[in-house]
Amino acid sequence: MSVVANTIGETWLDIARDILALGHEGTYDGIAMREVLMAALHVAQPASRDELIELFAEPERLAWMHANFTDPTRVAELGDAASYATRLYDYENRGLDQVAGVAKKLIDDPTSRHAAITTFQPLSDTTYIPCVSLLDLFIHGGRLSLSIYAHSIDFGAKGYGNLVELAHIQEHVANVVGLAVGPLTMIVKSAHVYERNSTTYATCSGKPVAPNIYGRSLGGRNTAKGSVTNRVRSVNRWSVAGRPPEADGVAVTLVASMMWRRSNTRWRFVADTS
Repeated sequence: MSVVANTIGETWLDIARDILALGHEGTYDGIAMREVLMAALHVAQPASRDELIELFAEPERLAWMHANFTDPTRVAELGDAASYATRLYDYENRGLDQVAGVAKKLIDDPTSRHAAITTFQPLSDTTYIPCVSLLDLFIHGGRLSLSIYAHSIDFGAKGYGNLVELAHIQEHVANVVGLAVGPLTMIVKSAHVYERNSTTYATCSGKPVAPNIYGRSLGGRNTAKGSVTNRVRSVNRWSVAGRPPEADGVAVTLVASMMWRRSNTRWRFVADTS
């Protein structure tokens, strides 16, 4: 499966929709989920500041992922595994800054095709294998491109956080090298959504409504960022309405974290507790 979009926010929503609509049922570490194998995500204009993610992602999850990529403290939720920050900037606690290393390599040789970063620490990763394992940066057409391999990404809860942090690394290296940011491509062996995040059902014409707003019409409500309704409608192939669209009987599972709730002065995706 391939997803092509302009921004990381559009990419996140598109792959989540496709997993729920077309993915196969299975289990991951004994937990029921729906997945798409060997998904290819192509983002034409990646940016760590993404309007859709700022509007719809859960701030707590974004903060957790940001800490994982910037704080060398071991990650308790992952069995005290090394954080991405350690893997990127102090590989195996040996003082090796891989991000600085690839930037220098590209400055020294703009044609390099081996300015790559690995997050796998085979001598210490005995119980946890990092989901994102390879970052490969290269210059093409005067811009810095990034290719990523991940063995698994949970797009129901944390995938948008991964995309934000990876885009930030790409921006940082591009700034050091003195180039504009190019495309971001991510290959994901298992792109999935866990069943525990999948409790609400809707019927629509083969595509999930973004998100479950039946009985919770946004009604063109405005926020500081403008009309949420209009902005959601701008997402590729997603729609929003105050009532279910014309249905053709196709049942689609929606991620619970994509339920609309009013939170202070903004709408965002939060878990459904109704």
